[in-house]
Amino acid sequence: GTARERVLATRSYLLAPPATSCCHSLARPCRGCLRVSRCSVCSVAAMKVAVLQLGPVHGQPERNMRRADELLAPYSKDDNISVLVLPELAFTGYLFRDQPAALGLAEDARSGPTLRWCARVARDLACTISCGFMRQEACEPGQARASPSSSVKLFNSVMVVSPQGELVTVYDKSFLYSSDKTWAEEGTGFMTVKIPQRGSEQMLHCGLGICMDINPYGFQAPFTAYELATFNKARKTKLLLFSSAWCNSRLEDPESMRTPPVPVDTVRYWIERLSPLLGQDTFFIAADRIGQEAFALLREGAEGLCTFCGGSCVIGLKDLKLFGMLDHTREAVLAVDLPIA
Repeated sequence: GTARERVLATRSYLLAPPATSCCHSLARPCRGCLRVSRCSVCSVAAMKVAVLQLGPVHGQPERNMRRADELLAPYSKDDNISVLVLPELAFTGYLFRDQPAALGLAEDARSGPTLRWCARVARDLACTISCGFMRQEACEPGQARASPSSSVKLFNSVMVVSPQGELVTVYDKSFLYSSDKTWAEEGTGFMTVKIPQRGSEQMLHCGLGICMDINPYGFQAPFTAYELATFNKARKTKLLLFSSAWCNSRLEDPESMRTPPVPVDTVRYWIERLSPLLGQDTFFIAADRIGQEAFALLREGAEGLCTFCGGSCVIGLKDLKLFGMLDHTREAVLAVDLPIA
């Protein structure tokens, strides 16, 4: 059917995966290590990708890095992971009421603790890492910024680190969510990056996105503009690396709307937003966070909790195939083999 018809069928597709598991069908990970075995019945080369679904404790980056190390401990270079994706603001927490509240957790992309963590893990696993973090940059004189009294600008960013532990690039979130606007500056636009594939001389063209980037700009642009998907379709990206802290409610929502997350609905919505890429040989690799944070972090005296949705997943958009998905109840690593031509 049409791309729209395939999207509408996604809910039942996700809820009822077939029993078979190979590169060309819906892969079902084992319950132990969540690794998907390489297909033994086809000759298509496989590329292993992984997502780390984390539930960071707000304001405790060192603790959260140690937890990430624990989750990754079963993995080594021998697992042949080519790329590992972590969530948005992976180690800091997500809600900040203003720039001063966030500033103590911001860092220089070239020398901060997130780069040091990524460089170490990238070398240990011999893989490329894409990881969300809070970036700090000095302001030029007279430059506009979110907090006029500050001498720095903050960005909601991802860093891409090479298997050698070197910083490849930094991408700043282009479309800010309401809770980003209290402290962060808007990025200058979408971008792509080339990363190596393990065991191959091939460099893969990858798009980068952070959470709100997949939505219409400011929730005011036409829904069918599909900005992130259209950008990546034009550049024929092979992988779309997506870091997220997707929440299921806003501060202004009534208590009746603050219901438990349903990850399959989140993933179905992401696929709808990627409609222009359906039929293109692109893989969507999404690392979302889980857990809760108090809305009081965003506004003094506010009540209630912001709950994050999980649903970290790997999806082939050419034939709309789900290679693996996590729920919202636990931290875990999802590692799958993709058929890369």
